[in-house]
Amino acid sequence: MASSDGTSSSSVSPRTAVIQVLVAAVGDSSLAVQEAAAAALRDNAQQNAVTVLECCATSLRAGKKRSGQPGSHRAGLLLIMAHTVREMSEEEVDPSLMRKVAKVAMAELTMIKDLNSEWQHSASSLIVALGSRLPDMMMEEIFNQLPGTTVPVTVLVQTLAEFATLYALQFAPRLKNVLSRALPILGGVKDSQRSIYANAITSWCEAISQFQEATQSPSLLGGDMQAMLHSAFDLFLSSWVASRDRKSRCAWQQQRHWANWWV
Repeated sequence: MASSDGTSSSSVSPRTAVIQVLVAAVGDSSLAVQEAAAAALRDNAQQNAVTVLECCATSLRAGKKRSGQPGSHRAGLLLIMAHTVREMSEEEVDPSLMRKVAKVAMAELTMIKDLNSEWQHSASSLIVALGSRLPDMMMEEIFNQLPGTTVPVTVLVQTLAEFATLYALQFAPRLKNVLSRALPILGGVKDSQRSIYANAITSWCEAISQFQEATQSPSLLGGDMQAMLHSAFDLFLSSWVASRDRKSRCAWQQQRHWANWWV
């Protein structure tokens, strides 16, 4: 007999079969069933991390082909995967598997049309979780998508901002590579999206401040990075300061604080 994802039930272990059933139940029409299935999968995150990740990824791929999974179902699976990545043991953090999971998350971002949707945030949360375990791999996957020919740049910038907020000590040493790719994009940002970029720069600056406080080392800020940051502030406080968007104007006030901090 075949399972819902097309896999023969006789070819999988009983444990895998149970997890497959739970993954399918995340998309049940009953909210109570959804929540119970998600809780059970989270409970399995440590003991069966690899199986949970693989079953969720298989369901996402199958749902994409059928176009049959609603966004809430896919968002739920992505959040379960993010939780699993954070909870899995170091011995299970296999770079090859993590790379496959990262590509699943990136593929989900390409399917999302509405900015700031629940689905989009869930995909970003998975990418950030991967960054907490393998930051260089996560950065590489994001950099491969810039300047946004497939995944919207704004989504990637928001993901990097979330990573900087949650994992400042891992983000800060990698900021130079981020800035070298983000700065060339700033000149073409739409007025309605400028606050997102300004807020991202703010989170990146806060990450540097936390890093310096934690390590008692100012060596992170070399001349190249300071020049990059000053270029961003110059754009924010001159060309963008007259923005008609209220959120953007509020973001500029934060930029004034950080611009003065670097002096």
